[in-house]
Amino acid sequence: MKQIQTIIALTLLSSTANAQNIQGSYQPKADGLVSKQQVAYTATDTIGQGLFWDLSELELPKRKHTASYTEEESGKDIVIGTEQRTRSYYRSTQDCVMLCGYENNLTKVEYDRPELLLHMPLTYGSRHDGLFHGTMAYCERMFMRVYGSCQVTVDGTGCMVLPSGDTLRHVSRVHIRKLTAQQHYPHITTGRELKAYVDSLPYTTDSILLHLATDSLLTETHTYRWYATGYRYPILECNTIGHKNGKPYHTAAYYCSPEEQEAMFDEENAQIRNQLAEADKNNGHRQDDDNKTPNNSPIQDVQISVNGSMMTVSYSLTADATVKALVCDVSGIVYQQNSQAGKAGDDCQMTIHCDGLRHGQYVLYLNVNGQVASHTVSL
Repeated sequence: MKQIQTIIALTLLSSTANAQNIQGSYQPKADGLVSKQQVAYTATDTIGQGLFWDLSELELPKRKHTASYTEEESGKDIVIGTEQRTRSYYRSTQDCVMLCGYENNLTKVEYDRPELLLHMPLTYGSRHDGLFHGTMAYCERMFMRVYGSCQVTVDGTGCMVLPSGDTLRHVSRVHIRKLTAQQHYPHITTGRELKAYVDSLPYTTDSILLHLATDSLLTETHTYRWYATGYRYPILECNTIGHKNGKPYHTAAYYCSPEEQEAMFDEENAQIRNQLAEADKNNGHRQDDDNKTPNNSPIQDVQISVNGSMMTVSYSLTADATVKALVCDVSGIVYQQNSQAGKAGDDCQMTIHCDGLRHGQYVLYLNVNGQVASHTVSL
């Protein structure tokens, strides 16, 4: 992170009363075009509120791929997303995004019971369960029924430090756990035969649940998507695929920068970003949110002392942790920073040199293993 940079204050959306009711618009939109970069990111274990996802050291490759979104001509309110030679068919409602199928040069999947991808609003702890069902043709030679379950949970909220060094607030992470099963029908030789056969033996909710409970071979997919209020598409997406209860055999992660999305024609989300900026400006830095440490944070007994231009932070650790400190003014400009690692049971001290700073009030942010606490300090 750059030593002096403008960031948005690292408080949560819930601490800004006027911002609580501002919801983003996350449905895929026709006539959209964005670029993505494949990245190496696997930090998906931490859940909770007040998280701090640090992408500042993420290496962005020069190579990008494009995701385009167009409207299907059938008039069924389907948006087609084309990405990496695969066409996905999305249907959106006011509070849901569903996958109706996908196809590429090898595989074609059509759902008569769509797969749930997103449920809005993105409220921490919300969970929605669903089932999906349809048909699948592979190379026009193998024909099968495909079905499964999906669990969509908002398991994290907080801030994200971008590779540019800027900080993005109001980020929600959506975790999708999906179990998929397939039944191959060797006697079927065409897609028309497959549809007729599946329609003649429909699977009810109870049928799908029974098969998922008894089938021996299930594919387990975990998808994590980080959505930021005011941006339509996930800033970051991570996918892992493997056999149920086994090790993943495929992992991939993709980054879609806010700058890339701001260049899109998306008036709805542009207005949301303006609303959010105005709400933050009107609320400013809230004194009553200071000097609070999350209950489950490994940092305890924080004491801050100032001697001239020297700030000393004393604390104890209940678990192994890396503590990152940022000294900012109340508008969010970073002036100094430091970090150090410690072990469980350690009593630690961190020294931050604040030479050259004017006398006045500053905010010290302590990021401890992704959780952020703020403290007001006078220099």
